Amino acid sequence: RARRPVMAASPGPGVAQVVAPPDRVSLGHAVNALYTSHDPTTRSAADEWLQSFLRSDIAWPLSIQLLSNATDLTSLEALFCARALHVLLRKSVVKPRATQASHAVLVEDDWVNMRSALLALAWNFSVKGVLPNGGVNGGANGGMNSANANGTNEAPPRTVLTQVSLAISVLACKMVSWSADGIVSDLISHFTGIGENGDRINAPTSAKEIVSRWMEVNTPNDPDQHLRLDTDQHAFGEHLLATAGEQCLISILAVLPESCHSKELSIHPARRAEVGEGLKKTATPIVFPTLDLLAAKAFEGSNGGGFHDTAPKEHHARASTLNACAAWSLFDETQNGSCPSLALSFAVKLLTDTHQSHPASVIDAAVTFATSALVGAVHREGRRAALGEALTALRTKCGGGVVGTAAEDTNKFARSAEQRTRCAEVLASVACRAAEPAPVTEKSAPDPFGVGKDAAGDRTYVPYKDFAKAKKAKKRSDKREDRFAAASGAKPAPLVGCDLPVLCFCLDALAEAMRGDSPGGASPAAALEPWTSIGAEIESHKAKGGYVPPIARELLASAGLVARVASTVVQQWFPKDGQSTSNDGNHGDGGGDGDSFADSGDCGDADGTEASTNREDLAEGLRDVASVVGADLFLGIASDAMAEALLVSENTENVEGCAFVLFATARLVTKAECVNSQNAKRHTTQTVAAACLIIQTEPSPRAVELANWILGGLGKAIEGCDDAGVLLHAMDAVLCAMTSQVISIARGACVASMRLVETNACAFNAPEFGNTRARLLEAYRMGVVSPPLAELRRGQEPVSTILARSLACVAAAMEPAGDAMLAAASLAAPAAASASSSAAATIAACHAAGSAKDPVSWETAVTSALNHALSLYVCLVETKVVVQALMTASIRASAHCRESTTKYTSASPTENCVVQVLRGSVFPAAVTAVSAARQARPLFSHCGFGTDADDAFGSHRVRRKVFGSLTGSGDIVAAAADLTRIVVKSSATARDGNGAADIFAPALHLAVQAFTVDQTHHHQMLWTVVDACHAGDTGDAKFHQASDAVHVVLRCAFAVDTTSSVCEKQRAAVFSVARAAIRAGCPCLAAGSENGGPSFFAEIAQHAVQALQQQSSGEFALHALQFASDVACAASMLAPESYAPGRTHAQAVAATSVHPGMGRLASAMSGSSHVGSELPGWRRSMVDGSLSSVPGNESVVAAAAAFALTTKQTHSETELPIGSQILKQMIACACGQMPPGLVTDISAALFVVWASCGDFVFGGWLTDALGGDKNGFPRRSTTIEQKRFFVCELLAIEDETVPAALRGVPVDETSGKMDLRRFKRVVKAFCGGKKVGK
Repeated sequence: RARRPVMAASPGPGVAQVVAPPDRVSLGHAVNALYTSHDPTTRSAADEWLQSFLRSDIAWPLSIQLLSNATDLTSLEALFCARALHVLLRKSVVKPRATQASHAVLVEDDWVNMRSALLALAWNFSVKGVLPNGGVNGGANGGMNSANANGTNEAPPRTVLTQVSLAISVLACKMVSWSADGIVSDLISHFTGIGENGDRINAPTSAKEIVSRWMEVNTPNDPDQHLRLDTDQHAFGEHLLATAGEQCLISILAVLPESCHSKELSIHPARRAEVGEGLKKTATPIVFPTLDLLAAKAFEGSNGGGFHDTAPKEHHARASTLNACAAWSLFDETQNGSCPSLALSFAVKLLTDTHQSHPASVIDAAVTFATSALVGAVHREGRRAALGEALTALRTKCGGGVVGTAAEDTNKFARSAEQRTRCAEVLASVACRAAEPAPVTEKSAPDPFGVGKDAAGDRTYVPYKDFAKAKKAKKRSDKREDRFAAASGAKPAPLVGCDLPVLCFCLDALAEAMRGDSPGGASPAAALEPWTSIGAEIESHKAKGGYVPPIARELLASAGLVARVASTVVQQWFPKDGQSTSNDGNHGDGGGDGDSFADSGDCGDADGTEASTNREDLAEGLRDVASVVGADLFLGIASDAMAEALLVSENTENVEGCAFVLFATARLVTKAECVNSQNAKRHTTQTVAAACLIIQTEPSPRAVELANWILGGLGKAIEGCDDAGVLLHAMDAVLCAMTSQVISIARGACVASMRLVETNACAFNAPEFGNTRARLLEAYRMGVVSPPLAELRRGQEPVSTILARSLACVAAAMEPAGDAMLAAASLAAPAAASASSSAAATIAACHAAGSAKDPVSWETAVTSALNHALSLYVCLVETKVVVQALMTASIRASAHCRESTTKYTSASPTENCVVQVLRGSVFPAAVTAVSAARQARPLFSHCGFGTDADDAFGSHRVRRKVFGSLTGSGDIVAAAADLTRIVVKSSATARDGNGAADIFAPALHLAVQAFTVDQTHHHQMLWTVVDACHAGDTGDAKFHQASDAVHVVLRCAFAVDTTSSVCEKQRAAVFSVARAAIRAGCPCLAAGSENGGPSFFAEIAQHAVQALQQQSSGEFALHALQFASDVACAASMLAPESYAPGRTHAQAVAATSVHPGMGRLASAMSGSSHVGSELPGWRRSMVDGSLSSVPGNESVVAAAAAFALTTKQTHSETELPIGSQILKQMIACACGQMPPGLVTDISAALFVVWASCGDFVFGGWLTDALGGDKNGFPRRSTTIEQKRFFVCELLAIEDETVPAALRGVPVDETSGKMDLRRFKRVVKAFCGGKKVGK
């Protein structure tokens, strides 16, 4: 590309020529086209012209000339010219010559002339802004058009003034001859200086002419102008100029500190430091008094309006003054002087004023200034008095009432609520700062990598590429040092050194703000924000290994206030009577997570989004409070409040509120806390007693429901108490609540029983729990009141499934293991029978729909089919739960047999019982369920239900996305597949002759048969085959059965064109089966090679190449990359001693431990994520230099793989061996065949192949894949030298064709070579089209 012209060297007259000579007309047309045209071509051409204009010598003088004259200047033109001056000054430098093409070197005269011009412009546009009514009469705006040809409104003079002020602030920072100590005083003298006769001596003639022209056509005493001056024309003119000067000063002061610290400002660090020190010196003695004086004039007014003046210009003056005060209040955090104290009092008065509302801009400015000023006052003794006075006023407003009633002033209540919220914002910021330690007064050593205000004054110039690289390394080093400091105690824990009085004062004020005049209080999220911030810091410190000391008593008192306020305010957010208060929408199939309930955003009610959101925010905030003070201590606070509430029987609302606090936080108490703390045990016992009392006395349905959830949340704490009496008491109360006819209570009791059983399963083996087990089983068999299945949301389990989980946990934990197997089998058979019955009913309903004669009958049959299909899905889930318990007990029994000295030659009677249940009940239920899903799929597709609506059977219009928890027939197939997976996974490693081993083959056969019947819709069954490949660790008959299954399903899957519109989930499952077979070394992969023909592995490898050739993205692309990388690594990983010559120890380690921070695929390969965790490990791998399995002859599969990967494919389009083809396609994917965002994952796949195969094998494949000179791959212009350089850089080896003197520094063999980040940079540079060379 042609080099762009250099920017103007000075603001003087220029002679550079661009596309067209820049002038007023050309500039106007270009600006108007850029911002108003809808034609992309026109806008692009205008943008190119304007960029060229900014780089020309004429940009400076023309912009200044147009802004100075403002003759026929539109809004867009004025803004562009003012912004152009700001941008050009930011890129100007004071040095002998420019080091960057975008910089411009200005001499001393240029800086002086520019300052004079900018100060005059500031005067002009400030005057236009202060003229009454904007000065629109008589062209008093200096000729600026009110609208251009396209109707664009005139630019507000204040907007242009802001840009000019930014330019002046940049100039002040960069102009070396302008003394840093005198910048502020010079500006104040210039804009407020008065001569002997009272004139503004520094106001330019142009500004005075604007005032004169306006006064010629306007009368100062015109009542329409709302003027409060006498008829003295001269006095009024001087008043306008004085106001304009003050507005100029405020506008510049508001941006000067930010400009000094801005990272975007190109300035030498020494000059930046000098300006910063100069501004700090003038802050307290000069700037703060000036701002106080200006604030007094803005709020008290020189026109007699006073604090409650409603003139728009007064509002702007107040907002701009407060913004300027905010910019300076935190400019120097180390100074002990006071901030603008009078201005702060006005800001606090604005936030607490109950008599009149104020514009949002003024309130926002007041919040910004009050926040910065009060935050800066924390830890400052000199500002302590002002801080206390302001915080007291804000707290009074947060907790105080509204003067008068809503009937007297309908807006007063809403205004007070809004003010309370804004006051809470300030208090929250102050609390967060008070939680931090005091600032370090001693100056630290300059940061060599600092930028902006943190840049060292004597720092030398470093190329940005080297600077960014070193800064990243420093950042990583700082993280390591921070972790070490936290773990060693060198870094203080959170809240150590905090300003405790201020912190507790603000926390208490925020709690009162949340209560306020309910429902007009601050939101829970805003009121509890400091607790959330402190809790996050504590958790981070603990995660780094740091120690957190005990909490202060003052904070415990604040936490107690939060708990009391929360129990009061939550009552306004409770749902209507009869609706669930808790949030149990997170009970999916993995319902065993004790911390998962009541966390999701679905709050389980229909009481409105705002109420449910506030309730959830309150619960989350309470958990943050508990995490700060300690869950066990907060439990004591909440349980004491509950005990007090229970003493007053008529105060039902208070009981409900206290129950909600316990419901939100009880689950946080862990087993370890109760084991190590007697107080935690006592608090847990007290809370259990209170919850049981609520269930017994039934003060209200809502309180009883919450009590059940409290008991469920205390499951871990009860386990730590090691007291069977506490658990028995809790279970008795829960079982009693199950008999309630209130749906929410009964459901809460079922969930509570599941949580208690999951965390205390072993305790239920005790004799005293015999009656409890019987009552739980009776509840499951007889049923508990619950809503219809169709009314449950997605993710909500029926109570029957929840109870099944409870019983399954009890059964699986029974002793001895044989009893556990019998108990689980007694549950599995009825559950499977129910599933078979529902499947038969579903098939019958589908047949009825097919034979329906009229629409009414058809609709009835469809509804019946949906209900039966939903019931079938629920029954399958319940069957899966109990079968999992059955197989767990079977594994325990097998382990007991292995440990026994008795040699078993056949299955025991108990194991035969397991086989009978699975073969006689569970497997037939799964087969019938799959058949029912096949029957229901056309019907669901025709009626437009769920995921089946996208099928090819009928209508593509989705009429109903979900029916209860069912989203389509695929859910039924997936549930049936889960049954086979549980059996196969559990029996894969069982010994031959064991009952669990005898059911491996029928379960695997069931999955294979289901897949071959319908590959598209039964692809979930393939994961059973993946699990079967884990049997490779035993080498017994099951391994050969798994190999046969792999051969059948892959032959069936690859018989279909994989490039067609096949379900991506199916292809991903097929790839996973192939990967599992390769990793396990299944014998079927070598089939065909014994006769000299291509092996089955060679066919699989060809499909891997085809998968990379497809234009894929997302998850399928990741699966294709993983599939191809496993194919390429097969021989080297299965037999590294034979097929990975020269592979180093570092490469062997890197092959299975890829850096986890380099994308999803790298995380999966390194084991840092659950993706791919279902696959077996490589059967033979060399990680520590020796084979992980028993050494023997070379693997037949490895030999077949090596032959396929290294033999040229003469029958294909390319003669490259498959190994080279895979690498070529991966490089093509990095060059654009896959989305650019996947380059990290592609690099990870290539890296794994390299680490597995070693330099010799990988380098040969890569050289063959790249080909010769300019052969069109990866681009037509890529030369052989560039390809050779890429190979050497990628493998971190020296290029022997280059003289030794020209070679770079060799990469460290032990660390730098096997660095995936380095590897990715080389791949990205080569495939991204960047220049690669020596």
